[in-house]
Amino acid sequence: MLHQQDQALSKSLFTIRETVKELLGLSELCQCAHLVTLKCQHNLEQESAATRKMLERVPSDKFDWKPHEKSTPLGRLAGHIAQLPILLMAALTQDELNFDPESFDPSPMPGSVPKLLETFDKNIADAIGLLHTNADGKLGDMWRLRSGEQIFMEKPRAAMIRWVISHIVHHRGQLSVYLRLLDVPLPPIYGPTADEPMPSSV
Repeated sequence: MLHQQDQALSKSLFTIRETVKELLGLSELCQCAHLVTLKCQHNLEQESAATRKMLERVPSDKFDWKPHEKSTPLGRLAGHIAQLPILLMAALTQDELNFDPESFDPSPMPGSVPKLLETFDKNIADAIGLLHTNADGKLGDMWRLRSGEQIFMEKPRAAMIRWVISHIVHHRGQLSVYLRLLDVPLPPIYGPTADEPMPSSV
């Protein structure tokens, strides 16, 4: 059902793009696409700044800690967050990303807090750079995430970018629970926490 919805969304985006092209002309169409790109870029910048504040609080001596035997260790969860922007780069430069174990070579997980932040900063900067220079006109094209013949999802690039940002936020929420259970003071994100108020400039 979701696959059918994504295909319908892609067709709708294509129809809208062609209609706008007829009504407004190519110049105005490019401006519309650029506005969508700028919105994606703004959302990513906003959420990445909040996410980095949370990653800064990860205790360097607790990378192996997990709240439950079924849970992911803290270091792996934080490392996953730091590496998620790679999906954005793939969505903007490739037609698909294939996790086939025979051909996919994953990046090593960061093993320290400085490396964690370095990885996150680089990946976010690269993703924002691609959005800034390379996204206009591509956001309605379909993009796939797969492993061999198994397709996990197929979405328009714009929907995939939004999904990755939401995925980062999702895991950031998990990370906040880990940090709370470790009695680490939590930074404000959308509002104050029990530990810190919102900055006065917000």
